[in-house]
Amino acid sequence: MGRIIESRIRARGDKVVSVIDKNNRDELKSLNPDSVDVAFEFTEPDATPQNLITCFEAGIPVVCGTTGWLNGFNRILAEMEKLEGTLFYASNFSIGVNLLFKLTEKLSAYHPEDMGYSFSIQESHHIHKKDTPSGTALTLAGKIIDHSHLYHSWTHGLNPGKDELPITSIREGEVIGIHEVHLLSPSDRLTLRHEAFDRNGFAMGAITAASFIIGKKGYYSMKDLFD
Repeated sequence: MGRIIESRIRARGDKVVSVIDKNNRDELKSLNPDSVDVAFEFTEPDATPQNLITCFEAGIPVVCGTTGWLNGFNRILAEMEKLEGTLFYASNFSIGVNLLFKLTEKLSAYHPEDMGYSFSIQESHHIHKKDTPSGTALTLAGKIIDHSHLYHSWTHGLNPGKDELPITSIREGEVIGIHEVHLLSPSDRLTLRHEAFDRNGFAMGAITAASFIIGKKGYYSMKDLFD
């Protein structure tokens, strides 16, 4: 994702000030808002929290799309507020996926579980993906759990408890990303499905988010961008 975002930024005629990975992480501390408008954080879960804090300390707004680190999310938000930083976070920057979020939320609000239906989620990705389930699948699960009379938590696998929403994961080949929300009754099945064909949609969503937060303070999400 980082490489694709870099490519799209250059194609727009904007300047890439620095590209940082695990081999030159110290360079991040030398950046400042006089030369950098915004940072993109698409790395690995173990590196993300400190990368975000370093950006807040430097006064650089940051767009983050790394998943798998959200156990520490509230701590990072507290650091952001203390340092008067700016964070735009999304588990998925695809416009299509965010429409899937909205459709799932709308569907869940009808409480189909009260009419004999059960929800499940399936996600498929390439074999290199670090986190399982995907952050997008967890966001979908949150939409369902927030509205449901039945589900109070999610579980990873095919043997859920009576109040657990099942999520299954597939890792194969170079699959970019497929997410499915299934609604099953004894008589029928309804499926909401999003399949990414390439990563350009994710990159352009992240770049749009970056333009949105320049000059702002605080925490933002795709909901703010849609609104």
